[in-house]
Amino acid sequence: MSDSLLTIKESAAYLKVHWQSVRTYIKNGTLPYSKIGKNIRIKKSDLDNFISGKKQIKSFEVDTWYKVADIKDIQGKLLNLNAKVAYSANIIDHWFCPLNVSSLKENSVFYENSKGFGLRIRELSNDLLGSKVSIDVKKQTEEGGYHDHRVVFETNMSVSSYNSAKALLKAMGQKEFCTVYRDRTMYQLNGLKISVENIKELGMFIDIGITRISETEGIKEINNLANKLNLKESQKLDKSIGYLAIQKMSHF
Repeated sequence: MSDSLLTIKESAAYLKVHWQSVRTYIKNGTLPYSKIGKNIRIKKSDLDNFISGKKQIKSFEVDTWYKVADIKDIQGKLLNLNAKVAYSANIIDHWFCPLNVSSLKENSVFYENSKGFGLRIRELSNDLLGSKVSIDVKKQTEEGGYHDHRVVFETNMSVSSYNSAKALLKAMGQKEFCTVYRDRTMYQLNGLKISVENIKELGMFIDIGITRISETEGIKEINNLANKLNLKESQKLDKSIGYLAIQKMSHF
């Protein structure tokens, strides 16, 4: 039986993504295609392989941060938009860097480097979820033209305790250089995660995030919600909340 050939828009509908994302996969070489005259066609079998994991669709965490003076006003607007409270928690973030890094400047250079990454142990506790500990790795991406702190590839794994995780990272040549304490209430709305943060020694913030395979689409959805919350461009941060905390609280 001959393999079905689909157009870009038909392929997008099959993958349940925007058609521009399909063009990005083709441009990046992650999705095979054929040209019939001037028309691009994609085999259904290649789309199935793409979905099944032979060609993985890479997703990214897209975030935008705002400094705010009144978090209760934001929380009221979120509830009016029918956002749901996912959880409230106390969080301790322990940030790590290579042993040979000895200053904030060196750490920034390491993170911005193509081989660099952000590494932390997170302790999260509340009455509903209990206590959870994870190791999180964040890495900036240049895909979509956003080589900044808004778009990162992130992965994490659960661990039994902070002490066991710290011992593992120490054995891998990492050291703890910053500890950040925060109170968080997490809301969810149409795939967006809205984190209302009160960070010790830093202040109050709103973090709007979404995971998407298209960075451009993610940023557009975040901006739409920010407008509904009446968050101003002047309140927007060009670096992550974690980055600001590290600048203020790190020790080497």
